Amino acid sequence: MDEVMAVFTVEAREQLTAMEEGLLRMEQGDRDPETLNAVFRSAHTIKGGAGVVEIHAVEKFTHVLENVLDRLRNGEIAVSDQLVTLLLRGCDHIGALLDTVEEGNPEPGGELAAAGVAIADALRAWTAG
Repeated sequence: MDEVMAVFTVEAREQLTAMEEGLLRMEQGDRDPETLNAVFRSAHTIKGGAGVVEIHAVEKFTHVLENVLDRLRNGEIAVSDQLVTLLLRGCDHIGALLDTVEEGNPEPGGELAAAGVAIADALRAWTAG
């Protein structure tokens, strides 16, 4: 893995940790708008970084997650345990995608790709309507 990709994965994992921490606080009842904004910014940073280094699987998946977070920020949907759980599953998936990048594979294999489609479809349900 080249240096640029190594820097991307380290920084993406830092942002992913921040996202997970914020989501866990939200799961425990934190409704401070700044917590949600921080989670959104972390997702946005991961998506942007993935775009720069052309890791399209991470970029596309994170974009779906970011859209849900944006609807939350705009008050279009409400925080719920079910949604936070799904967003945390999305974080786990981003982590798995980063694992494949670190292994030298910019695109996920069959099972991981299928899992991503399922999670993305579930997330998109929150952006419909």
